[in-house]
Amino acid sequence: MMRKYIILFITLLSFFKALGQSSIENNEIILPSPTAYSFVKNIENPTNLYNGLVDISENLFSVQSGVLKINISLNYNTSGIKPSEIPGWVGLGFNLNAGGVISRIVKDLPDDAQNGYLRKYEEIEVQMNKAMPDDEFLKSIKAGQIDSKQDVFIYNFNGYNGKFVFDENGSISILNGDNLKIIYDIGYRIDQFKVIDDKGVTYTFSSSEKTFFKKGEIDDFFISTWYLSKIENRNGDRITFNYTIPGNNYRFKGSLLFRK
Repeated sequence: MMRKYIILFITLLSFFKALGQSSIENNEIILPSPTAYSFVKNIENPTNLYNGLVDISENLFSVQSGVLKINISLNYNTSGIKPSEIPGWVGLGFNLNAGGVISRIVKDLPDDAQNGYLRKYEEIEVQMNKAMPDDEFLKSIKAGQIDSKQDVFIYNFNGYNGKFVFDENGSISILNGDNLKIIYDIGYRIDQFKVIDDKGVTYTFSSSEKTFFKKGEIDDFFISTWYLSKIENRNGDRITFNYTIPGNNYRFKGSLLFRK
């Protein structure tokens, strides 16, 4: 059995108070840190020659353990830079594809918050399916006491990229049809994700990035990004990722074009 370890210097702490506004609907959203958002941006704005978006990337090196292999590359997104955009840790418009991430765009409240979609989805679905939701329910949304919309989770790792949401039963629904099984562990917050592909390879995302937020009466934190911490297969081959925490804080204010 072979084991490989990679040490990466990644910002695993972010701080946001200001909220962006979605151009699709008038729900408040909270973005992940600039480093994590660089991965989100690549999913939202993929390479497309018809739109003038070209692939600019440089492979740096590869890590292999048995039959497991992962490429480390530096990528640049050609969709353009917004005036208020904050650079990630490798520069504005760049991202270091070194393992992978599961990140999310929070819509209203975090799904795993005390009054989030995962805790209250039955009540939320009943109200949202009504022609006219109850006044008290609408007041609770405005006060930040209950969630009104599912978060969108975005994954990017080892050639897989796409989105998923939690459905009305609290199960994960993959939106782009990838043949993946996604499992999550939840306590006070979602602690980690495990993704199993069709080859039986397990990807564990447990190195987390926290975001602090304030909405209505809610003043709390949530985990905005889970970084890939381990890859292993049935033969015992394993690649492990270790991260350090520089401790940078950020504030975000701006807009996001969000594609469904």
